[in-house]
Amino acid sequence: MSLSNKKLLLLLALETVYATAVALTGADAVLTKDLAIKPFEGEAIDRETDGQAFGASQRIHVGQYVEITFKVELVGSGTIGTAPAFGACLQACHWTEDVDAAYVEYTLNSSATTSATMKFNLDGIDHLVVGARGSTKLMIDANQIPYIEFRFLGIYAAPTATAALTPTGWSGFQVPEPISFAHTSSFEFYGITTGWQLRKLEVDQGNQVEYFEGPGEQLVDITDREVGGSVETLLRAVGTFNPFTQAANNVTGALLLTHGTASAKRWHLIAPSVQILQPGYGDDRNRALMTANLAFIPSSAGDDEIKLRFAAAAS
Repeated sequence: MSLSNKKLLLLLALETVYATAVALTGADAVLTKDLAIKPFEGEAIDRETDGQAFGASQRIHVGQYVEITFKVELVGSGTIGTAPAFGACLQACHWTEDVDAAYVEYTLNSSATTSATMKFNLDGIDHLVVGARGSTKLMIDANQIPYIEFRFLGIYAAPTATAALTPTGWSGFQVPEPISFAHTSSFEFYGITTGWQLRKLEVDQGNQVEYFEGPGEQLVDITDREVGGSVETLLRAVGTFNPFTQAANNVTGALLLTHGTASAKRWHLIAPSVQILQPGYGDDRNRALMTANLAFIPSSAGDDEIKLRFAAAAS
């Protein structure tokens, strides 16, 4: 009997000691979309030995690591002051979690050392991955479910035959609301608080995630970050907003997106200093769009390019 690609499960928990496996249970299950694994990445060194005929020489594998990608639905926990069920995933991508009775906030952290143990199970084939770190991308499309896309690298271990645990942790993931007129209450951009018709917004955390292996070291590390993205809105009259002038003059402006009808599931994307790059035109069923790439600029204090806040209010 063949194995099924429909039987996928991911478990994830934060590590106390880097690359020391955490005992995972069904409570650590992540409710994913488009879960995928590259189970044996790395290099194959060619021995390039001499011979007396044409043909390849043996190769030696070195520097094996694992790549896991998936999406989670972007929605609050359903309880004010309680972290969303995917909070550990964010922390392993070096977002700092701040929990208060009135909110949960995630901010970027250039000094974080957080890592995760992960298990990827494909119909009984179990891949244990330790020392995992990653990066995130927020994907916000009109009339679609908002997602956070994750990409993790971790240390390779040989797979085993292990039945998947019962995913009790899925119960913590709430039903999302689509990006829509009814559910997305505000989009503010460059000081203009009304009148935008948002079609698409992507925000890429831009972590540089690298695998290192050699005598004395085997680890995944985040060595840099550059937050970027893109935006599409209906085109406005240049007297109201001129993206070309803003780009030509290297002007920055704030961005705020608020989504969710229920306060306990509501979230806010906050970016104090965004720069428009390469503005242009697009089409939405014969309606003109403004398209632009975005750069998210930190202040002198750093680590404040973007913030994800789960709360009734943005501040």
